[in-house]
Amino acid sequence: MRDKTLFNYFGRSIKRLVMASFVFVLLLPIMFFLHSLFQNSWHQVEQKMLEKHQLISEALVEPLTLFVTTRQQSLQTIGQELTKLSNEVAVVLGKEDKRARIQYILDTHQKSFGNFVALSYSSTPHSELSCISTAPPKQPGSNKPDYSHLKLTGLPAAANGIEGQDAMSPVFASSISGKPVVLIQHKILNQHSIVDGMLYAEISLEHIASICSKIDFGGRGHCAVVDNIGQVVAHPSPDWVDEVKDLSKLSIVQKMLAGQSGTAEFYSPALKTDMVAGFSAIPKLGWGVMIPQSKAELTEMLDHFRLNTLIWLAFGVLVALLMAGFLTRKITRPINRLIRRTNLSAHSNNTMSIGRAPDDTPSEIKQLWSSFSNLLTGLQQSNREIKRLNLSLQEEIEIATTELRQANKDLYKTSTQDYLTSLSNRRHFTDHLEAILEVNTGHRVGIIIIDMDNFKQVNDLYGHETGDIAIKHLATILKDCVRNVDLAARLGGDEFVVYINDATDQEVTAIAEKIRQSVQESPLHLSGLSLSLTLSIGTVNQTNEGGLSLQTLLSQADKAMYRAKTSGRNKIVSHPDKETSPEKPKQPQTA
Repeated sequence: MRDKTLFNYFGRSIKRLVMASFVFVLLLPIMFFLHSLFQNSWHQVEQKMLEKHQLISEALVEPLTLFVTTRQQSLQTIGQELTKLSNEVAVVLGKEDKRARIQYILDTHQKSFGNFVALSYSSTPHSELSCISTAPPKQPGSNKPDYSHLKLTGLPAAANGIEGQDAMSPVFASSISGKPVVLIQHKILNQHSIVDGMLYAEISLEHIASICSKIDFGGRGHCAVVDNIGQVVAHPSPDWVDEVKDLSKLSIVQKMLAGQSGTAEFYSPALKTDMVAGFSAIPKLGWGVMIPQSKAELTEMLDHFRLNTLIWLAFGVLVALLMAGFLTRKITRPINRLIRRTNLSAHSNNTMSIGRAPDDTPSEIKQLWSSFSNLLTGLQQSNREIKRLNLSLQEEIEIATTELRQANKDLYKTSTQDYLTSLSNRRHFTDHLEAILEVNTGHRVGIIIIDMDNFKQVNDLYGHETGDIAIKHLATILKDCVRNVDLAARLGGDEFVVYINDATDQEVTAIAEKIRQSVQESPLHLSGLSLSLTLSIGTVNQTNEGGLSLQTLLSQADKAMYRAKTSGRNKIVSHPDKETSPEKPKQPQTA
């Protein structure tokens, strides 16, 4: 009975029936649309942004690992030099002289290597630090650094290192600089793998902070790095960095410390807002890196779009109600006019423009006509704005990606080149040759090892700066003498190595002779000094028929070079024994 009464109420009035039907048909799909808009859109936007954040965090894992690994290699280089010193002067020098030599080595490398706040040495793991080098230099009478309270965690072995040789501390405030650092401990092992000393390095974290500072998007999007116990390594908040803020209670940090990677939502006490982030664990360091962004920023654009949609929907409902009221009053004429214009449009293949509304068109139809035109203009403007925003976001992403790629290139260049000569370093040379020995089976592999004669006397007589100039001079000659298919590298000190690709024994010897002769005929002309240099060279050239070892080749070439030195210097000795001796060079003369 109630349903019948309701039907009679709307059915007796065309106005009510048309308006009720129009509103029902209009509102039903609108409700479905609004439900989809408010539910699905946010999840889609959130998922896409989090995937981008996680990709950025994963891309930072390798540079951060490489940052620590290169410092391990630097300490390994210093440790090798201290081991060599210990073997050479154990009998000749007294305790104080040896300590002075160690201090000199630490001071030299502390200035050469970047990011070292302090370098320290002790003779045993539990003894007091006997040699300390800092930047700025430590003042006499100031307290020595104390690392006994730090809990160290083992690091994976660096290239050519030994497992368990290195360990690293969590972040702590340096007693030297007062800024956050991490401590890397390096065990100096003798030839019997017995600990012969301990090397400690305080590593500045400013380079990591510089990398993270380049990742900045939106109002609150940033990069943060934590250590293996959840303390801040890098963060946009300077106060948190200076006080070494403990973030281990955050759920996302706990996931990273557990070795997990992914995306998460959490509350940031620093920004006092809900955040969404992509995060990745750094397995080799036990650290974690995350790329968080305010959840409010992600929803701001969507909320703006929702608001505009609701406004247009409200406007559409209003227009629909006006049209329904007009149809109830003038239903016959508008319908007939619509039929005629539809028929005309069908016969003209829909190419006829609707043009202006006829003069006898009711004002409501004219208003709808104008409203449709305005609506189209507004939609076009909205579309242009969306395209502009998308283009701007794409440009920002491309800029950030370009900067990250450049940073990766710089890090790769640092890890593969010798800092003094710009030649390949030992690690890059070793990796390159091992790859060749695995692939180029059947090709000839030539190795030339070069050692500068009397280089120690050059350093002692003219200073290390002249020694560095001599090393650069030799590196320049090597670049000119080797072929494009060959590879020259500096092994360390005044020792160089050249890989000769698929050449005969005569060609290898010819290249070695060209290097030796070029150095002999190109003395260094310094202020008031003409310094003649000579080389002792060892070569080996073998066919790679499978099972050929790089260490064997280097050992054979090194032994041949040693025979060249012991048999008079300034000559080339090939393996097996084959000697090439030049004329005796002139001694250094003052101009």
